[in-house]
Amino acid sequence: MKLTKLAFAALAALAACGPMGENSGAGNFVKGVQGLASSLIAGPAEPVEVAPLSREQLAATGVPMMVMVLPSRNATAAMAQISDAGGRKTWMSPDGISVTTQDGIIVATRGLGDDLMGADVDGVLSAIKNGGTVQRTHAFLSGEDQIIRPTLTCTYKKDADQAITILGQNIATTRMAEDCENAQIAFKNYYWLANSGEIVQTQQWISYGVGHLATQRP
Repeated sequence: MKLTKLAFAALAALAACGPMGENSGAGNFVKGVQGLASSLIAGPAEPVEVAPLSREQLAATGVPMMVMVLPSRNATAAMAQISDAGGRKTWMSPDGISVTTQDGIIVATRGLGDDLMGADVDGVLSAIKNGGTVQRTHAFLSGEDQIIRPTLTCTYKKDADQAITILGQNIATTRMAEDCENAQIAFKNYYWLANSGEIVQTQQWISYGVGHLATQRP
């Protein structure tokens, strides 16, 4: 409960500053990540380029934070971690949108409209790190409000070595590409792996109604 209270306090501080939190430390952080949205190339096929951020801009929050960018809606948000259940971490924006991740892989969203209701990503992290092919299952609501669970075959391969900057720190990363498809769905994702093996930046497809969502972890 302590983490949850701290996270909601951080969200309250962000929301209290008005639209985009102007004229505040939190607001400067949010404005600082606007470059993430503007640098996303329209369409899902190309990886995001991330603008440098300042490490001091998050010092006042006191909780783990994640940057979320939704280019299809020209939206950028700082999200606070509000829970960690069995390795699945849930992050919430000031306006109540939530994203749940497992090892940096998005497994659910809420509040976006055409949400990802859930995902089975067993084996995905290993494939991101080592390459190969695995299957992953996503859960969506159909037009009749029924849960459908399409299974996709996904292949993983190294895309490039790339140095990125997160909160003023230069990080050497390996950018891995993920290509997923079945008879109805096809999408391409990108994951940036630090030398430690941690996923520090992603561009992941949510649904046809939402498109891709980019994340970056300080």
